[in-house]
Amino acid sequence: DLPAGIETVNSGRGADNKQLDIRVSKKFKMGGAKGIELIGEVFNVFNSKNPGGFIGNMTAANFGKPTEYAGDFKRGEQRLAQVGLRFEF
Repeated sequence: DLPAGIETVNSGRGADNKQLDIRVSKKFKMGGAKGIELIGEVFNVFNSKNPGGFIGNMTAANFGKPTEYAGDFKRGEQRLAQVGLRFEF
């Protein structure tokens, strides 16, 4: 049986997770098998809010509203960028 106010199965599943990650790298050879790779990465490029941790008490006035967002403890991150350097030998 569906709870009151819910019309279809899975209609109260919560929000979608939207995140685009990009990685760009360039290798530079230094003779023989030696080389350097420069790496740039950006996570959650569009800084999507990504709600989660919804109120599950059906009698509460804020039922179905999110209580956590990306960037909160133990949740996905907000926009984050990093640069790396990798040595090959």
